[in-house]
Amino acid sequence: MNPNPAIVIVAYNRLAPLQRLLNAVAKAVYPNSNIELIISIDKSDSNEVANFAKAFEWKHGNKEIIEQPHHLGLKEHVLFCGDLSQRFSSVIVLEDDLLVSPWFYHYACKAQGHYYNNEQIAGISLYNYEVTENGFYPFRALNDGADVYFMQVAASWGQLWTKDQWSAFRAWYAQNPNLTGDSTLPGYLYEWGKNSWKKHFIHYLIATNKYFVFPHNSLSTNFEEAGTNSTSAGVFQVAMQLTQLEYKFNTLSTSNAVYDAWFELLPQCLNRLNPVMSNYSYSTDLYGTKLKNALTTEYVLTSESSNHEPVLSFSNELFPAVNNVALQLPGKKFGLYKIKGANFSADTNGLKSKIQEGNTPVSPWINVILPLEQSSLAQIQISLDAIALQSHRWKTCTIVVEENFFQEAERLIDNYKFQVVVLPVANGTSHFKKLQRAYVHSRAEVIVWLNPGSTLYQNSLEKAADIFQYHPLISWVKGLQQKTRGASPLYRTNHLRLTVSEAYAQLEDNKLITDTQGHFMRRWPLMSVLSDGTNQEELFFEMLRVYGQVLAVWQFAETPKSSSVQQIPEEVKKHLLQKYKGIKINYNLFQKFLKHWFNSGFLQISVSQWYFPSKENYPDVLRYDEDKQSFYFSKS
Repeated sequence: MNPNPAIVIVAYNRLAPLQRLLNAVAKAVYPNSNIELIISIDKSDSNEVANFAKAFEWKHGNKEIIEQPHHLGLKEHVLFCGDLSQRFSSVIVLEDDLLVSPWFYHYACKAQGHYYNNEQIAGISLYNYEVTENGFYPFRALNDGADVYFMQVAASWGQLWTKDQWSAFRAWYAQNPNLTGDSTLPGYLYEWGKNSWKKHFIHYLIATNKYFVFPHNSLSTNFEEAGTNSTSAGVFQVAMQLTQLEYKFNTLSTSNAVYDAWFELLPQCLNRLNPVMSNYSYSTDLYGTKLKNALTTEYVLTSESSNHEPVLSFSNELFPAVNNVALQLPGKKFGLYKIKGANFSADTNGLKSKIQEGNTPVSPWINVILPLEQSSLAQIQISLDAIALQSHRWKTCTIVVEENFFQEAERLIDNYKFQVVVLPVANGTSHFKKLQRAYVHSRAEVIVWLNPGSTLYQNSLEKAADIFQYHPLISWVKGLQQKTRGASPLYRTNHLRLTVSEAYAQLEDNKLITDTQGHFMRRWPLMSVLSDGTNQEELFFEMLRVYGQVLAVWQFAETPKSSSVQQIPEEVKKHLLQKYKGIKINYNLFQKFLKHWFNSGFLQISVSQWYFPSKENYPDVLRYDEDKQSFYFSKS
């Protein structure tokens, strides 16, 4: 058996990325000329990739081309390539949208030699993370003097597996083919579709307490160009090591840079850096992404706020965030809280804004929810096509479908080149309960839902993301098509903006529409007012009461009249009128007359305040400046 790791290229139908990768692989530094190169090509409608691979000259050893007889998809294709480890001492697996450093093979061999017999190591990564996959936060592993760190995250952008490492995973996976479905796994794994092999490997790492080795200096980088599973082009591109280094390796037991699957430093490492922390049994949750009721420790160290006072608290002045705790910097941004009996809420302007200062800003991740009815299976592709055309990098889609139609919905998503998750619910689940299930399941920062057949206008997700990124106090945006009157682009909007008291008045007059199709909402405010007993109308009022609705004079979506836009049931109306009667405004006959004329457009915007008191509380309108390519606040 050849002792040198074989290089296995995972290719499909993208010629240019494959050419770029193979050229880089050909120019890399190798210890000898006995290096196996295997190019595995998934079945497609084109022969150009296979023709190039066959003609490609490999001067460092034997070259083998494997043309798959039928289409495998990424998951099965990577599993096939991992299985090639049984023919060699180890394999370095590279997907075709990667680029490698000239020293990638040198590093892989050195790391393999050091960790070859360590049963707690499940693989070796060539890639160094700078952005987390659970929320797209900036990330930097602590430097403890070694050239590597450890994490319960599987590497997929250049990785080495030995024969034993891979066979151990395969044996476990055969017995555990599905995610557990409980809260012991990171939520982001459930956002990855059926083509993800990586979510199963991370499940394996957690279940068996194994880790991947990661380099501080990346030996590969990711382009994530348009492809079957690419959703965030350019987000994970990192700088690579371009000179030779002599590596210093560490062990799991002595390293101070060991991370879990949430990209959080393990307490055992933090305790060495700050011995005061060792007095407590706690979990680390500085990114605020863990479910507190799933934690088994007495305390949690988190960026989220609690109704309890923290036992210890720290600043967030330093990046990476854990340095504030390690150096015991006083402050009130991170707290050590007792979990029992506590309620936690997201930190909206602290950690994320701080760790992005001086780093690449990350635009909000938007999840488009499609609640699927049996009759709308044929319409789902219209909406998916519109989502696929969106230029926004951080986009995903969740299709909520009754169990009877789950397999049909899964077949619909095979050809889309962005992340689509099909979420099954019980047969007979109502439209709003489908939405509620998707809200709870989603981990995206911003959520929008569309009925199948509805579409997004060009760059809608990108423009909505700009609003939420640069206006952090906005929680709920409703789009409106701008109309012009003569030369003026200032379409009247006052009669369309809602205060909670105006919503009450419209409810009394049977004019209130609580349908939120095409509206963009931040997930955490939405979840803060959503409970099991909440209905669509109550959710509308609570969001309006607590967070307010902002009107954007820009049309995001084409939303034909749907079954969800319907008369509010009489019993629901009576309940709402009773629950919110404290916010009712009693207009006299003259005010009602002026209100009617004002809303009809006969009165000027500038004279509205004197007769219509509630207008004073209306939120500003967002208008789009074509010259500056940005949104701005307008009073009218």
